[in-house]
Amino acid sequence: MSWAGTMFEYLMPALLVRQYESSLLDQSNRAAVNLQIDYCRKKNVPWGVSESGYYRFDVNLNYQYRAFGVPGLGFKRGLSEDLVVSPYACLLALPVSPRKVAHNTEHLVNLKMLGLYGFYEAVDYTPSRLILGRERSIVQSYMSHHQSMILLSLANYFFDDIMIRRFHADPGIQSVELLLQEQIPVRVPLEELPTEEAAAPLVVHPPTTATPWQIPVQSPFPQ
Repeated sequence: MSWAGTMFEYLMPALLVRQYESSLLDQSNRAAVNLQIDYCRKKNVPWGVSESGYYRFDVNLNYQYRAFGVPGLGFKRGLSEDLVVSPYACLLALPVSPRKVAHNTEHLVNLKMLGLYGFYEAVDYTPSRLILGRERSIVQSYMSHHQSMILLSLANYFFDDIMIRRFHADPGIQSVELLLQEQIPVRVPLEELPTEEAAAPLVVHPPTTATPWQIPVQSPFPQ
């Protein structure tokens, strides 16, 4: 389990680290992708939720940035309060489910998410940040580290895991490679997250009251 339930937390290591079938990491990654797809399908949006820029600005009109996830994949509370989809999060899933990634990227292209330098950073579906009457707002920026993740994922897919093979050619990585083959214990106790998320407590402020102050006007001394 990750903290924020982002695709980045689950899938970014697989850009360089070998995934062994049926290992703890392999099963976690496949479960994360399947749950993200199911969640976004219910919301009727493309899938791929991770940390990214979103449709909010600072005083210099720069897009703001933070982690987004889906309920059930992270320990962080309040994951259902936002819905921000980032294309790089989808492309990270190429080694897990390439056909579903291809279908999802086609959906993103139809939403005009493809710009001059590749996919835009994200599309924000969070109602509280949208202009009245809009269903979504595109975050029209490019982040170099997210674009590089897309390029790495594509390079591995089309060139037989070339970056993974380079990484594992290092003797230091080979010395700890056995750790990546960790299996899930047969009788591991299951830990289930609460199905309903606890919302932040509402702060109730007492109403402000003002009591009139009566001053005697016929007084021998000013009051």
